[in-house]
Amino acid sequence: MHEMSEKPIHRILNLVSLLALIYYAASSINYISQSDAHIYNYDNQSHTNGSTAQLEAHRSDK
Repeated sequence: MHEMSEKPIHRILNLVSLLALIYYAASSINYISQSDAHIYNYDNQSHTNGSTAQLEAHRSDK
């Protein structure tokens, strides 16, 4: 009978743990996707700036 009284508590704790894990996973995925997009934009911008600098250097050589 003692085990029966602990089962609802265990179910609640398992549910809370599962919800916390889902929240952590979702926020981690959101953070990673936002930081990847930021890095991609930075790389794309630096690549464009590098290409412009190379074009200017090429023009000055002529």
